Amino acid sequence: MCGRSSTYLQKFFFLKSIERILDFFIALEAALVPEHDFVGRRLRERAAALLGLDHDTAGCSKKRLGNVYGIRSIIAHGGIIADSQVELLHHDMPHFEKDVRDLLKQALQDWPADEEERREYLRSLYDIPDQVRADRLKEDFKAIKTIPMRKSLHEDLKPYTG
Repeated sequence: MCGRSSTYLQKFFFLKSIERILDFFIALEAALVPEHDFVGRRLRERAAALLGLDHDTAGCSKKRLGNVYGIRSIIAHGGIIADSQVELLHHDMPHFEKDVRDLLKQALQDWPADEEERREYLRSLYDIPDQVRADRLKEDFKAIKTIPMRKSLHEDLKPYTG
């Protein structure tokens, strides 16, 4: 009986952790990423910048955010969480929750109340470099299967090349 109770409690706390992950990322995305592209990258980079972390600490924090964000994506899109990810959550959840609290606290202290000023402030923390956008565009372009469509897109882009 004790074995079952223990397993039941582990599952209960795991399910609560999953709910918390979704809630935390809803709050973080609403606070730090008003844009709709490169969400995970913006979130990680802006989080590290907002907290003013040194290089090593920033790397660790961004990795943790990325790992938990990956789990969030699996949950949100109906996937199955691997055992290794469950173990990662067990280890990282307390650190992740502290990161979230620190981020939201710092964000509320630092950013302007005006929406456009807030967006500009967030862009000043981190915005997607042109090289990253160009790399994404190249990958998307390579994914177009038909040559006529590639040629058409090439023509459409010519006016923007100056």
